[in-house]
Amino acid sequence: MKVAEKAGGSSHRKVGLVFGFVLLVAGLGFGVLAWRDPLWLVDQQVDAKLRLHGVHSEFVTVHGYKMHYLVGGAGRPLVLVHGLGSRAADWANLIPRLIDGGHRVYAVDLLGYGRSAQPRDADYSISQQAAMVEGFLDSQHLQQVDLAG
Repeated sequence: MKVAEKAGGSSHRKVGLVFGFVLLVAGLGFGVLAWRDPLWLVDQQVDAKLRLHGVHSEFVTVHGYKMHYLVGGAGRPLVLVHGLGSRAADWANLIPRLIDGGHRVYAVDLLGYGRSAQPRDADYSISQQAAMVEGFLDSQHLQQVDLAG
């Protein structure tokens, strides 16, 4: 009986060591990733929070450029346009409240920002960004919206 107990204890120890080693390697990998790109951790947290509220990430082509946006909720459409030097995800703390308030929320990444295309030869003027927002509204067949920025 003692031989069987020893053999069983030894295999449990091996499994524990292997599991510990896997956790160590995973932790080191995560640590290296966090060190190389610390904002990745913030982005993952923001994405998880938004997914919990039914918000998902989408892409659409507007005037030949890939445009990213976040969308969620149901009700009256509300389009959120970030300021220059910002991105759609910066609305993450407000989006769940707006959804709970009865809106279908669209938060767009303007051309050159966030996850939208960042072409070197694009015109990043205010009038071009406004045209991109208008093109986005057309792509979503949104005739009448509340707009915030």
